[in-house]
Amino acid sequence: MYLLFTLGVAGWGIYGWLNRDWPVFAANLITFPATAAILERKIKSLLNQRN
Repeated sequence: MYLLFTLGVAGWGIYGWLNRDWPVFAANLITFPATAAILERKIKSLLNQRN
């Protein structure tokens, strides 16, 4: 579920860039690194639980 959110943030960022909608692009540019970091930690946690 969180993967879909992260992909959505990336998609809206690309949308903002392609349509030169700078507020949309900027908001998603700021949000994406945080969501990607949380997703990475969530995946690592899930993989560690399996071992």
